[in-house]
Amino acid sequence: PRGTWIDYFKGTRYAGGQTVQIPLDKDSWQDIPLFIKDGSILVSQGDEDYVGEKPLTTLTVDVFPSRTAATFNYYDDDGQTYAYEKGVVFGQAIGAVLKGGVVQVDLGARSGTYQPDLKQYLIQVHGKAAARVTLNGHPIQGWSTGQDVYGPVTVLKVDAGVGARIRLN
Repeated sequence: PRGTWIDYFKGTRYAGGQTVQIPLDKDSWQDIPLFIKDGSILVSQGDEDYVGEKPLTTLTVDVFPSRTAATFNYYDDDGQTYAYEKGVVFGQAIGAVLKGGVVQVDLGARSGTYQPDLKQYLIQVHGKAAARVTLNGHPIQGWSTGQDVYGPVTVLKVDAGVGARIRLN
């Protein structure tokens, strides 16, 4: 498909609209690529041996910003009852876009009445080493920059369930 595609494990970028030949190890199959589209938002959590093994207090949000806005809608409920039918859920939209060299990450207002264990998002903005980060227009502390397999990255923690506009300049 059109667009820019990123090998999730290696960080290699590919232009869409073409066929790419990738050699694989037929014995182990450990090198099968997973491609993500530039502009994606991926949310993950730590490994568990079974669902609910430990409280989920932090979600990792990997942002691959592009000029096309992307949105991820996080949803949670108790996972055991039908209370979600009465609105006992937690929801929050996470959006990101690249505008003129500035990455903007928006956290929507929370929805629902369910109170999850989730306390914070660990946001990793790939492809951008920010010189300044603001939250709702005010400079914040507690963020850092570095390098990962995708190149420059800015990492910050923010409270879950709270609406916010984050700008990385």
